[in-house]
Amino acid sequence: MRFADRMLAVVAGICLGLSGCSGVNASETHISGQREVASASGKTVTIPAHPQRMVVDWITFDNLIGLDLNLATVAGIFGLDFFEKDPELSPFMTAKAREAGAKAMGEAFEPRYEALGAVKPDVIILAKDQTTDEVIKKLEEFAPVVVYDVPDGRKSFDDWRSSLRATAGVVDMAEAAEKYISSYDRRVADFKGQHPELVDLQATVGKIAADKVTVSMYKRNLGTNVVDELGLLRPALQRAHKVDAYQSFDVSLERLDLLDADVIFLEQRQAEATFLTRNPLWGRLKAVKTGRVYFVKNYWQSGAAGSAQHVLDDAIAALT
Repeated sequence: MRFADRMLAVVAGICLGLSGCSGVNASETHISGQREVASASGKTVTIPAHPQRMVVDWITFDNLIGLDLNLATVAGIFGLDFFEKDPELSPFMTAKAREAGAKAMGEAFEPRYEALGAVKPDVIILAKDQTTDEVIKKLEEFAPVVVYDVPDGRKSFDDWRSSLRATAGVVDMAEAAEKYISSYDRRVADFKGQHPELVDLQATVGKIAADKVTVSMYKRNLGTNVVDELGLLRPALQRAHKVDAYQSFDVSLERLDLLDADVIFLEQRQAEATFLTRNPLWGRLKAVKTGRVYFVKNYWQSGAAGSAQHVLDDAIAALT
């Protein structure tokens, strides 16, 4: 046991006996190489102080990248199967998973339990919205399971800051999380300060999949959050349009005018987009005429902390 861990255990023990002690998270104590963490499942879970064979979901893996954790400690990833089939959906994350030697575990909603047993995890960490209570109970047969959620009923992929902080709380890297968030926020503030001409610029964010176009509105996903933080506006027609429970709406090929904006970001989830680009209405859009349409990767739709910097890179490159 490291000296720092021994000291933390002593402090935790003292504080547990003193009602007025401050500065110690009551949901987390260090005990002889282990930590007790409060899980969103309602349980207090004992996990290794320094896990070596973690199994995590895709969003949590993205957060671990942002925390600059040693990814060799990640043995398996839920959701990796999907990206291994098409690495171009999120090239940098797929590459990170390969470098780590992490194995595909199926989906967090439908794990491949044989694969999970083969990697012998020492802890399983999941965003609560990425799985179900029934699956969590089955996962507990393999290793301690910690699930986390984000506030205000949002999803882990549409509030990367809260998701990152929750992940950092589990792996004991809260300071690293705050440094990462501060670094990102400084980049946004610096860019806005250097480019006042972008005020009132209008942007469309969405995706194309199965020959269908969907527009994503406020607080829907990583891409929409970054665009909003940069101060870009949504066109009036989009602001007036009714959205579904996912803060999105589908656009028919007869109403491509709903996409019209100064700049368009569309995640492309199919091999080609000719169903859209060959439509006569497509050529009438302002962003098409000015060459400001950008087909982006899946991390715009379902990324977390590590991807946030990449979305910001994409947006800054497009806007300058």
